[in-house]
Amino acid sequence: MIKSLGFATLLAFTFASNSSVAATPTIVFSSADYVSESAAFGSYIIDNTDYLGVRLTLSSSMDISYIGGNFSQFSDGNIFGAIVKAGDWNSSTLAANSLAHTVFAATGGDQLASLGSTVHLAAGSYDIIFGSGQFGATGYSALVDTQDAASTSNMFQSTDAGVTISALSGTAVRVTAAAVPEASNTAMMLAGLGLTGLMLRRRQSK
Repeated sequence: MIKSLGFATLLAFTFASNSSVAATPTIVFSSADYVSESAAFGSYIIDNTDYLGVRLTLSSSMDISYIGGNFSQFSDGNIFGAIVKAGDWNSSTLAANSLAHTVFAATGGDQLASLGSTVHLAAGSYDIIFGSGQFGATGYSALVDTQDAASTSNMFQSTDAGVTISALSGTAVRVTAAAVPEASNTAMMLAGLGLTGLMLRRRQSK
């Protein structure tokens, strides 16, 4: 028993002090189920004039650390992804009104890009937007078309860099958002177990 508790102590403090232990992102929002590019029909371009996005409506608050989607393998350079309050942006205000953004290289397939930190979104509506020409992004990519979605009413596009926005009708793209479970919770639990073992060990030695 003492040896087991001593090992638990060592394991707990190893986890608690090791900041490289990372949790796997968990999908908390998806506009459509994944369909591979080879099984889909075409894609929607993302570049400095063509933006694609999805409106996310939350009935309660949500923490988001990643955004992404099912991107085409025919990509080059970096694109941006941004979160902004629904309707609170256009081509000239996107950067200023962005709640969070990321710049990344789309490599094809289902992909998540880190926002660099966790963003807390209160209940309400938000737009998740992908494009180029802002935030230092100069490349291009595409979101794969004909994904498996129950509804496409929340999907939109702009062919003039956000000056005008129109609905995507009769098609579906996959846009996702993900959160990272707090690794510190696991570390704290193990540390607590280890501390309990240490206290019992001291009592046994008296």
